[in-house]
Amino acid sequence: MTILTAYDFLKDWTPKKPLDHPALKTGFRVIDERIAGLRPGNIYIVAGRPSMGVSTALRSITINVLRQGANVLCCTSGRPIEPEVVRLLSNITGRVDVDDIEWNTLNDEQRSLLDRAKTELSDYYLSFSREKSFSALLEDCKTFLSNNHSKLPLIVIDNPIFLDAENSSDESIGRSLSKLAYDHQVPIVLAAGALPRADRKTLHESRLADIKGAFDILDFADAILFLRREEVYNLDTEDRGVVEIKIVKNNGRLTGSCQKSIFFESTSKVQDREVFEDNR
Repeated sequence: MTILTAYDFLKDWTPKKPLDHPALKTGFRVIDERIAGLRPGNIYIVAGRPSMGVSTALRSITINVLRQGANVLCCTSGRPIEPEVVRLLSNITGRVDVDDIEWNTLNDEQRSLLDRAKTELSDYYLSFSREKSFSALLEDCKTFLSNNHSKLPLIVIDNPIFLDAENSSDESIGRSLSKLAYDHQVPIVLAAGALPRADRKTLHESRLADIKGAFDILDFADAILFLRREEVYNLDTEDRGVVEIKIVKNNGRLTGSCQKSIFFESTSKVQDREVFEDNR
């Protein structure tokens, strides 16, 4: 029998706060409170125009989740893994620039910080896939999930626009990812872009319609976060070094909430402003 009456459902039901369920946190307080964290089975999108810090935000979410003891698979959509590792290491140090690591122009203090970051990153449950074929990427995700039995998992897919759909139709990509998330109860976080008209809008004016996602992933997203750095458009802004994160889709919950965070371009890091100020 698959039919359930309202009476049968409600007789043993009590309301629960969303965060009472196991959920990973992005590390951004306002966002976590509004979207109830990265919940198993859900699809999340981080979007923005070029230079807004989408990939940087994904790295910061990855590090924040790893520090919660999670098991993370980072998918680079065909891009090399080494630059991603370098940026994750720089993010962890918080003080050693990406350029200094790549050019090996480190002083003794920086080298010590980098060594500690290497040890920290090696101790995490972090894996990578650089598959560009969507079908091969899907198989990597399933293998990753089949090997994960005790840790909360997370899949992060950067630059999905570069994925090769091969024989898959565009309409199947979002559905396949949604099914993967639901069947394995894993949250999936993807990057997305935005239409050029978003350049002419303030953050307050930005809407879901301004987001441009690869294939049909927007249709299956449970929550979408839109990033904007005002200093990219106005060098005289008071918000230099700040990236604002706005919720433009939230699966039936309120949208429009914004969080100001600190953007560290040289170390590929985005940090909750409250956390940054508390640690100063």
